[in-house]
Amino acid sequence: MTKILILYHCEANTGYAIGSLEKVFWSMALRLAGSPDNIHLCYPGYSNGYPGYTPEGFGNFVEFSDRQDATDKIELFASYLKENNINVIFGFDQPVSLPYYKAARLAGVSSFISYWGAPMSSINSGLKLLLKKLDVMRYRHGPDLYIFESEAMRQSAYLGRGVPEEKTALCHLGVDTEKYHPDAEDQYYAHDLFGIPRDKQLLFYSGHFEERKGVRVIAEAANIIAAQRDDIVFILFGNRNDEAAPYQALLNEKSSKQVIFGGYRSDLHRVHRSCKAGIIASTGWDSFTMSSIEMQASGLPLLVSNLQGLRETIVDGETGLLFSPGSAAELAERVQTLLGKAINIKKMSQNAVSRIQSQFSTEIQIQNLTSLTKQQLTRSK
Repeated sequence: MTKILILYHCEANTGYAIGSLEKVFWSMALRLAGSPDNIHLCYPGYSNGYPGYTPEGFGNFVEFSDRQDATDKIELFASYLKENNINVIFGFDQPVSLPYYKAARLAGVSSFISYWGAPMSSINSGLKLLLKKLDVMRYRHGPDLYIFESEAMRQSAYLGRGVPEEKTALCHLGVDTEKYHPDAEDQYYAHDLFGIPRDKQLLFYSGHFEERKGVRVIAEAANIIAAQRDDIVFILFGNRNDEAAPYQALLNEKSSKQVIFGGYRSDLHRVHRSCKAGIIASTGWDSFTMSSIEMQASGLPLLVSNLQGLRETIVDGETGLLFSPGSAAELAERVQTLLGKAINIKKMSQNAVSRIQSQFSTEIQIQNLTSLTKQQLTRSK
């Protein structure tokens, strides 16, 4: 019988992208274990309350930090595993070695899967990569399988950290296509929400406002576009407090009227439907982001930086266009191309929706994750 513990490295109810993953992991575990009674959840703490995705009456919660190195705390955790006959750990961002691993194995854990939402390492080669591989070989109690959200992330494990390639796997993110889909009734939703004339073409961004996310590049591209035409408006979401201030300062008098900072909202799926395209202009590491598939599911072709996993989010020329990271001039040129006569943007929108629905729905994500985990359980028997 499969008895699985899902282990998180962050507090319960942290929110953000982890929220959708928690529901996916739960669905995967339920398909493997057959009953909530056979599933256990582990968080470092519950100061924000217990998660709401579990059924009423569920009580298999344990509090333990994966970074814990105190022997007594590790022994208590191992006792919990043994007493509940837990034979599978599915952990979030678990590296090749942590202090609790050996105790967990001795307590009866036969299968250990680590799901990664980030790269493990920069890419290495030659002697450095060889030394990394030798280092990984030292640790016998760590994960049996590492699952990544993009091929670029997966390569960071076997071409960076030195994890054997056969111990890595790919499982793309999935999106709720019941929520994110085109809807003609919302074609002017954002226009009316922000008082934008309905004849304007809207370009969409949502995400963090840290420098590597490329908001500066979008602002600089807006300056270029505004000097050429006034029918395009950039609407940017995700800014809190005064995070937009440095980017507002970059705008000139004309472009400041064509860029709107919309803050943090819960209705972005409806905002999408008013837009012509989405933009992800990251300048540092970025991968197969949730926002990329949400936008495409809603019918938005994407303009994305040609970076790592980001390039995996589109089929260049069919569901969007790539541009050089950090190049505002190239982004502006891609905007002109996308909204020009040479490209059938309606067809590109249809391609994006079709690709997401056929390959990147939440149900497909759960199926793939369940299949990968089940294969590992079979190998571990």
